[in-house]
Amino acid sequence: MALPLGIRNNLTFLIAEVQSQLKTLDSCLAKGVARYGGTLLERSGYVYNLKMRLHDDCMMAAAKQRELEVNVAQSLSQLANELERITELSKQCVNQLFEAKKVDRVHVSTLRPMLKIVAKAVNKSSAALFDSDTEVAIKLGNAEKKLSKAFKTIYATLSKKSALAKDQHALMALLFVARTIEQMGDCIRVMGESILSIVLGQPTDIHRFKSLQSSLSALEQQTDATRLKLESVAETRSGSNISQLSISGQSYKQAIFKDGKKRKLKEEMDGVARWHDIFPGVAPEILTYSQEGDSAALLIEYLQGVTFEHLLLHGDQQANALGMRHLTDVLMQVWQKTFKPAPSHAGFMQQLRKRLKEIFEIHPEFFQGNERIGNVELVPFEALLDRAESIEQEIKAPFSVYIHGDFNIDNIIFDSERSKINFIDLHRSKYQDYLQDVSVFIVSNWRLQVFDRAVRDNINQQSLALYSFSKAFAEAQNDPLFEIRLALGLARSLATSTRFILDKSMAHSMFMRARYLMEQVLRIVPDKRSHYRLPLKELINVTS
Repeated sequence: MALPLGIRNNLTFLIAEVQSQLKTLDSCLAKGVARYGGTLLERSGYVYNLKMRLHDDCMMAAAKQRELEVNVAQSLSQLANELERITELSKQCVNQLFEAKKVDRVHVSTLRPMLKIVAKAVNKSSAALFDSDTEVAIKLGNAEKKLSKAFKTIYATLSKKSALAKDQHALMALLFVARTIEQMGDCIRVMGESILSIVLGQPTDIHRFKSLQSSLSALEQQTDATRLKLESVAETRSGSNISQLSISGQSYKQAIFKDGKKRKLKEEMDGVARWHDIFPGVAPEILTYSQEGDSAALLIEYLQGVTFEHLLLHGDQQANALGMRHLTDVLMQVWQKTFKPAPSHAGFMQQLRKRLKEIFEIHPEFFQGNERIGNVELVPFEALLDRAESIEQEIKAPFSVYIHGDFNIDNIIFDSERSKINFIDLHRSKYQDYLQDVSVFIVSNWRLQVFDRAVRDNINQQSLALYSFSKAFAEAQNDPLFEIRLALGLARSLATSTRFILDKSMAHSMFMRARYLMEQVLRIVPDKRSHYRLPLKELINVTS
């Protein structure tokens, strides 16, 4: 890619200096460290200065935005760091060679083939970077494997010699040199990944790039990597990366590229397939699926529109209301079409119990023993959970419908131009109590850290709109325990969401609301449960 001239020049000088120092290290191995070691040690400061100069140039170019994207600047800085790291490792080699002066020259020379692998890779890095040659960048990763294999052979040889040698200390020092050269392989791999990231405009690694290539090959899209662009969309808590893929100059221009653990992505693909069978048009199309070992990658149809979260934060009341009307229309159709009269159990308290350890790890102050305030005993949260879980067994939903399973507002997309609703992130979809989705939706609205009064009003109206819609559905389907089940669903979502909230005030507010709802449910006698009314307006009220 075209880099600013100053950055290009400093990179050229930096690579050339690293090449020079590697040649000097090779001379130390071939002809003796006493003769050449001092030269290498004296020049280490020059590499540091070049690296810092390059960092400064990248920061200034990124600040101007038009000259260099931030992601590219970060990758260039990483590349410079790894080049300097190679020279630091070279210095360590020289220092160890001074300790190994008594070792037979033949043994020292056995390390030269390892160093040759490093030097060859550094030489290739220049072409890979300046010519945007992704194939060469990928091959840099092979150096790490070659060095690892070579080190194992040398280790076995020198270990045997060490057992018989008079000067074991010198042989061990030479073994440390071999190990240090092997560590250069990790630097070279990261250099290759930095170059891939520079070409794509987004941080990536060799494995991820290969997954992208496999996905495009399955689509029979043979394209120059310089025409590809990845833009990060999200990183999931399960470790998956989600990026928007753009291909310039082709009719097939955009898609969503998602890679991560095979089990999670297989669940996603199966979830999408089930939605296509049950209710076509809501889920995106899966364009390709590829897997290798425990990892997999998906290329997914790019959906037009914005998420409901974006709509709330950047839209107006009219746009929000329009989105909600279309969403409730879709939900009504899905719930009616997938209605099954068999009772269902969401297990809200069981879900909460599974995440309790994570909650307490982030917020240890939530863990409570037996406490009293005056004559009032405060029941520990886990005791509340035990009692609420036993009650939940008695208030199952009288039917089930097909639900999203993770109905956060950033998993719902609305295309206002085509009046279309789409769902994404569907790996948890199943037949279950519809209040699982309702409670998650309301809490994902509530936890938005926005205090602008107009935006907050829109957020609250959206939550109340889904509540009113689902309550009307419950009445039509004779579901008298709708409100008490929703209370437990909200308690679950409020409490479990705190493990992602570091703001102590907000997390405390959410946790205490969860506790309040559980205490309310526990106070209701069994024959009055259908009379319970959820104080939703009070619950969702947020002040700055």
